Amino acid sequence: MEKTDYSNIPDWTLHFDRAKDAWLALSVDGTVRQFNPLVPPLLGVTPSRLAGKKLSKLLKRADSTVPRSDAVFRGMLFVLQSGRKAGAIIALEEMPCALPNWHGRLLRLADVTELIEAETGRTRKLDRLTALADIMTLAESDRQRWLDEAMELGARTLGLELGMTSRIHDDTFVLLAHNAPGILQYGQMWPLGQTYCSITVLTHDVQALSPFKDSEWGKHPCYQVFGYQSYIGAPLWVHGELYGTVSFCSKVLRPDGFDHNDKVFVKLLARWIGGVIERMNVEGRLRESHGELEEQVELLAMAEKVARLGHWRLDMQLRTLLLSEEAQGFLGLPTRPDWGLGEFEALIAADDRGAWRDQINACARDGAQIGLELRMINADGYTRWLSLRGMRLEQHDQHQLFGVMLDITDTKQAQETILFQASHDSLTGLINRVLLFDRLGQEIRRCQRSDGHFAVLFIDLDYFKQINDRYGHEAGDRVLVQVAKRLVAALRKSDTVGRFGGDEFIAIVPGLNSGETAALLVRKILRRLEAPILFGRDELFISASIGISYYPSDAALPQDLIRKADNDMYRVKESRRGLPNPLSAGKRRSGR
Repeated sequence: MEKTDYSNIPDWTLHFDRAKDAWLALSVDGTVRQFNPLVPPLLGVTPSRLAGKKLSKLLKRADSTVPRSDAVFRGMLFVLQSGRKAGAIIALEEMPCALPNWHGRLLRLADVTELIEAETGRTRKLDRLTALADIMTLAESDRQRWLDEAMELGARTLGLELGMTSRIHDDTFVLLAHNAPGILQYGQMWPLGQTYCSITVLTHDVQALSPFKDSEWGKHPCYQVFGYQSYIGAPLWVHGELYGTVSFCSKVLRPDGFDHNDKVFVKLLARWIGGVIERMNVEGRLRESHGELEEQVELLAMAEKVARLGHWRLDMQLRTLLLSEEAQGFLGLPTRPDWGLGEFEALIAADDRGAWRDQINACARDGAQIGLELRMINADGYTRWLSLRGMRLEQHDQHQLFGVMLDITDTKQAQETILFQASHDSLTGLINRVLLFDRLGQEIRRCQRSDGHFAVLFIDLDYFKQINDRYGHEAGDRVLVQVAKRLVAALRKSDTVGRFGGDEFIAIVPGLNSGETAALLVRKILRRLEAPILFGRDELFISASIGISYYPSDAALPQDLIRKADNDMYRVKESRRGLPNPLSAGKRRSGR
């Protein structure tokens, strides 16, 4: 059997036509030379339009504001410039290529638009909930300063320039609080009809407009008077009557507009401010007693129902923890007024308790803010991921810590699934060629530190194409799955086994540098593979050719080690030419 000539780019695509990922080969000047069938629909173009085109004509680098996270995807981000999927975000990851005499670039493509939207939404939601918690725990007794700080924190959270709380009286907008000292004045007034807030007052609902001039209100007088490009505001209700508005705006256009999380944030903030005005009767103190804090906690509980988060309060003197009803629901706990700190810590995964204790101690001692993610074991033994934020409250010279918690289990599981899919073969569950190169690099670095050695085994199934041709691809898939299981069983837990592509597998065996020991291991693997594989009423027999390379005697780079083992494998295959085809020994099992 002759070795396939991979020096020509067209041969490379044969390796990936049945791959689960989208693969694309570029020449050195960036021209698209080859791609598998998944690439055109992913880019929203026809194959004829893609072939021979410069990839840079289709894609441009994504804006720096697009979130990047290795837990969600790998590679550089680009935006499709045209076609039916224009605007989609594509992750391009360059793959190492172990083929000889090939100087192009091999790229793996993935459409990560939905992943980024989900991650952006989760991040925005957490940011806004954290901002609400920060506002709710501002320890200022002066109401005016509290409102101004709430406006500043709200504007910063939304990425806008100006935050305002107003009183609407006799068709007049009266400014009560703002974050622009030296520019705006308390008590400053404008005719209501000239203000953006007149739209909020008219609709009695949250209004989020960006760009404002392109909205249905684009001809409103407020735009000619003030020229704000982005505006979001909510009605402010006090004692059941419309009192004014809470609003945020900016003359600089917010490019990505507003989403549901922004609207919920402003709505809850307006309800919070309305409650403060009701309780304090405008001139009162924000926190005079423990009873006031309880009222605030009740309002936070209302917000939790809307935003699906929980809150907690820790008394450092009594070492007791109050968990909201929502928080107890996350953890599958029975409803109780409070919990001992030790009881709560017993629910935290052992590896995460140290971080929790360090942060609550720093918060109690220095006022440092709490921000961490913990694994919690609920009452049913199920692990949940929680994001905790908190800060110190000053209550009559007592230290209490107060914060919010958000259940992020679904997000963590989704990230783990995405990361697993990006680094593992979807059919066999073994690591894929990407992670194989990474593991090879790790093993080389480890051996460099310890003056160690290891072997690379290149395992190629013989006559695998004939199995597919005779029995179908379903039989071929079953063979690959069974081969993967047998290779794992034949090797140690410290060894690494991966699927390199098609019917090729690679094993990394630390500590192996002896030809005699390697020969014993090869015979052990071949014996495992000799057992028949059941497929319906048929028994499939397979064989394999195995090549070996050694670090550091044969090569010192991952691609060179694989190339050396690949060449050795073909030498073995040539030496076995003329041996009986194992498929001819296949037989049909008798029925029962």
